[in-house]
Amino acid sequence: MTDLKTDFMNDLQKVYEISNGLNANLNSFYKCFEENEFGDKKKAKFIDDFLESIEFEKNDKNRLSVIRRLVTLKDDFLISEIESNDLDAESKKEILASSYSWAGSYHISMFEELIYEMEEKELLTPFYRELIKGVKSIGISFTQLDVSWDSAINEINSILLNKFDNKVQEAISFVHKNNLMDKLPDGSIGDRSYSILVEDEDSSCGFSTQSYGEFFEVEVDEICSKLHDLILVLDELSDDVFDMKDNWNKYFESLIHALSERDCDNLISVWRDVDFAWMDVDCPIQVGHCMEYYNDNIRNCVEIEWDLRVVNPKRNDASTVVSATKSMYNEYLSNDSNCLDCNNILDIKSVSLEGLDNVQLYVGKPLLYFAKFFHGFFSAQVVPNDEFVSSKRGKKIFAFADFILELEKTAPNMKLSNKVFGKEFLDELKKVACETPDIWHKIYSISTIGHEFGHILWKGCDSEIKMNGSGNFKNIEEYKATTGGLVSFFKSDEVETYWKEVFYDVVERAVKLIAWKKTKSVWPYYCEGLVHLTGLFETGVLNFDCENENLKIDMSKESFNKFAGWTIKNYEQLFKVYLDKADASLFLDNFAKKDDLGFFMPVNLKVYGFVDWYYKLYEKIGRETL
Repeated sequence: MTDLKTDFMNDLQKVYEISNGLNANLNSFYKCFEENEFGDKKKAKFIDDFLESIEFEKNDKNRLSVIRRLVTLKDDFLISEIESNDLDAESKKEILASSYSWAGSYHISMFEELIYEMEEKELLTPFYRELIKGVKSIGISFTQLDVSWDSAINEINSILLNKFDNKVQEAISFVHKNNLMDKLPDGSIGDRSYSILVEDEDSSCGFSTQSYGEFFEVEVDEICSKLHDLILVLDELSDDVFDMKDNWNKYFESLIHALSERDCDNLISVWRDVDFAWMDVDCPIQVGHCMEYYNDNIRNCVEIEWDLRVVNPKRNDASTVVSATKSMYNEYLSNDSNCLDCNNILDIKSVSLEGLDNVQLYVGKPLLYFAKFFHGFFSAQVVPNDEFVSSKRGKKIFAFADFILELEKTAPNMKLSNKVFGKEFLDELKKVACETPDIWHKIYSISTIGHEFGHILWKGCDSEIKMNGSGNFKNIEEYKATTGGLVSFFKSDEVETYWKEVFYDVVERAVKLIAWKKTKSVWPYYCEGLVHLTGLFETGVLNFDCENENLKIDMSKESFNKFAGWTIKNYEQLFKVYLDKADASLFLDNFAKKDDLGFFMPVNLKVYGFVDWYYKLYEKIGRETL
């Protein structure tokens, strides 16, 4: 068995390298218009042909916008260009739909090339080759479902928000009051939904719900049929390496059951069964299903996700981060003053500690990805989100370090970053990424994997539903996650070795998150940035000269120590809100509130001035390269 696993992991390394080669070719689009050896007329024509198809001028800004859409699958630059041209809502919708299809089709062609090489070289085993091919076929159908889901969610939420003058809190109160949320098995309100809100004249409140299986019947039936076909194929094969055949089939069968469920009161229960089955699949190849719900803060409708992830056989360890997180958390839990008069501590300790003790860590890359991921990649993830499942089986943490590093190394130098940070600051960041990859991976582990472990802390089974009355739970949860990782690092033995690199990472991230001010789906990260910025300004790390439009940055060790102290105190205030399961706004309102236009802006006036300046500059030169 050991030899079989060794052979499999050697083959997996080859598959990983094939995928890396395809990604390197994709990243080279950033240089395809250069007048040197990097220029590629075929790639350049591919970009210009798409610009022509959407009737955009063939200039450097537009080319960068669509190259970013193709390479990273993010449409933020493209949206900025659409808005700068004052295009109407229908034109915007058509262009974004075209870019989704165009970019997605290119990535699917990469997957097909990967599978062709894998088959030709007979890599892995017949069982896993068929599994990968099946996941790819199913993914194409999930992508069609995602298109329908996105349209349905946007339409119904627009109707609901119009009913309440765009007041999210009132919309949330309405759906709760009228029994329009999916139910937990005990009949109480769930923290997420696998159903769609629909207008219903026969309902007393004018709305009712339909499961995904009912509302998207055609798309779901196709997915279930393909899942069934994959089960039949795998039934004829054996998994002699990991002995996971029964686990895989049980997982796929549970997906069919959950997708087919029509009774909205049973949805969370059957999707819990999916998560339980999924947690039993423990091997270097992982499939990801529908889990996140960032794109709907009214009913937390779960997005349409489908992908296949693999570990990097050479880098699948984060033991120092795990140790630091547990040490920090246990230190706080052992101090009774932190949990004084807290009625929720037993629930929170049970869920959090069980989650920490039963983490499956997968450091690698997404090999195949579809549906929601054609709107942009994640850099890491901790799932399942169902805390009841996690209290029984723990969580899986995924981190895609290699993927992010290559994007950082190949991304063009931007005029905005150069003006805001200055060349010296940016050179320090680039040096770490390009010259010391081992240190870069270490910082990624501290910041990103630490972030995912930070999500696990201070949450009980019902924390989200109790804390989300104002719709702001996600808008503090990302800060809580990142800061949990940072505080673990600040209290660890590694702080003296890596403080400088971590400090640069925190400052750059906090500032760059301002660019997401108007992108609702990533407001949780934008709000996280506003809290970090408050700390950076209040401790003197950042100081903005409004008159001369100049950001002064103090990256000294003394400055780091001040920021670390501020962050630790702020984290302690934050986790007390979690211990009380109080509304998330109790914390967020100290740092950010919505302005008259409905966008979150900092409470601190100095931070407000900087954010306002930066975002206007982003709109002006955010898509220009040096």
